[in-house]
Parts: sequence; C-alpha cells; structure tokens
Amino acid sequence: MYVNEVLFIAENQVITKDYYADFNSFEFIFVTPDNLFDMIEPVQISVWGKSSTGELVTAHRLVSEELLGDGNGGEKGATGATGPAGEQGPPGMTGPTGAGVTGATGSTGPQGSTGPAGSGAGATGHTGPTGITGMTGITGLTGVTGLTGVTGLTGVTGLTGVTGVTGATGTLSTAYAVSFADSPAIAVILASNEKINFATPVESLGITWDATSKDFTVPADGIYQVTCTVFIASGTDGVFEFMSGPGPSAVSRSIAYASSSDSVTMLEIFSLNANDKIAVSNGGNVSVTMLTGTYDGRTPNYAMITIVKIS
Repeated sequence: MYVNEVLFIAENQVITKDYYADFNSFEFIFVTPDNLFDMIEPVQISVWGKSSTGELVTAHRLVSEELLGDGNGGEKGATGATGPAGEQGPPGMTGPTGAGVTGATGSTGPQGSTGPAGSGAGATGHTGPTGITGMTGITGLTGVTGLTGVTGLTGVTGLTGVTGVTGATGTLSTAYAVSFADSPAIAVILASNEKINFATPVESLGITWDATSKDFTVPADGIYQVTCTVFIASGTDGVFEFMSGPGPSAVSRSIAYASSSDSVTMLEIFSLNANDKIAVSNGGNVSVTMLTGTYDGRTPNYAMITIVKIS
C-alpha cells in the first residue's frame, strides 16, 4: 500500500497532509532535483510527524538543513560508504481472510415419519399477571328529590310546673349614708386642708357621722362607692379631695377643681376596713368660699355626699 501524490509548494509555504494506515512502520520518499547547481534557488524540505495529541514527534523528523547544510550548495561530495543494514522490522499484520463464494443450498430431503404422541397433557402454564384496573366510570346523575312527608301532629302541651317560693326581698346595701351641708346666711370659708362639715345623714344604715372630727365611719370591711358634689361662691376657686383610712389621710388620686360660681363632682371606689373613715376636704393651699345663703326663698346645699357599700 502506498501514496503517490504530487504537491506544488510555494516559497516558505507550509502544508499539512493527513494519512491514515494501520502499519507498524512507514517510509517517506521526497524527490527533488539532485543537482543543486542547476537550480536558481535550492529546494529544502522539512517534515515533522505529530502524535495523536498534536505534539511534534522527533522520530519522524526530516530537516534539509541538517542533511544538506544551510548554504546555497557546494560541490557534490563523494558518496559515503553504505551503512550497516538496520534491524529487521517486526512481521506485518495478517492479511484479511479471503471472501470465498458460498455454495448453493442443497434440495430439501423427504419428510420423516411422524413420531409417537407424547403421554399425558402438558403442564399448565403459570397464571399471567393481573391486568391494570380499568378507569372508574362516570358518576350517574343524582336522582330526583322525593316529596316531603306530611308534618306530624303537634304533641299535647305538658302541664305547667309548680311556681317556686318567692325569695326574700333584697336590700340596696348592707351599709349606706346620704348627707348634705348648707348655711342660710353665714358665709362658710374652708381653710386649706379643712374638712367639709356635713349634717347628720338624712338616710343611713350602719355608717355613722362624727360632727367633731367631721368624718364618716364605715361598719364593716368591703368595697364602698363614694360620690360628692361641691359648689363654690363667685369670685373664688378651689381644689377638693377625698380622705380615707383609719386617720383618715388624703387620697391623692381623687382631686377635683372648681372655679367661680361653679360645681365639681367626685366619684371614687374605696376598699375599706371596718371603722375606717371617709371625709372631704379643701385640698388646695388657699381658702375657699363656699356657695351659701338663701335663693328664691330656699337654702341650697353647698355640698352633698353619698356613701354605699357595694361589695
């Protein structure tokens, strides 16, 4: 097997040729004019082999400058002695098997006699796998709603139960008091921290009044609601507050202010023990003139108070 190819290569041109063959060895022969003096310019060839990865392979190298020198050619030297023969190369690969023609098929022989029938039936084959369940069918239409049955007769009304015993009448509270303060002619001036002098309660249960200390006293432990309204005279103003406890002392959260010819109402819830006191005082640092006198033939109150035990 060989390749015979004529290539025309321009000056300094590089060409690449790919050949594929399954050989253990190969030989390249390049033919150029052997008399360099007959040529205007010498012809020099460089050939390099490449591996499958594209790397240059030194064993396949042919460089003209290494064989002929890098000059433009001198006289042809004497032929050198023949070198020793190289080692014998490995045997070539075995050639392909020849493709002979297959002979014609012979004629069909006569049919043999039928053999005796086998004894007994053959074994039953294995049951095959269960097939895939088919798709659920479409739901049928809903049937027509039946007619409503006839309403049954109303049962007999049961007898009325016996009326329970009436409970005892409850009381408003187990302790309360209502009182007022007024003056028909004498001006009432409350000094700073002075208590209002209420009259004896007009209505009371359990709660007592002390005119000397000007305190109300509660009879038992419990929750008490206290409401008080005061009126002041024209041209004055004042601050009022509740006082509570065994002393009693001022309650700082219960403070109210009233100005000229005005009134103010205070409401507070107290948790008191038995015998604790409740009072109302001038909580400011100046005196306050209360609304007194007779108007339209009547004497109005300048203070009213209600105390009720609610729990």
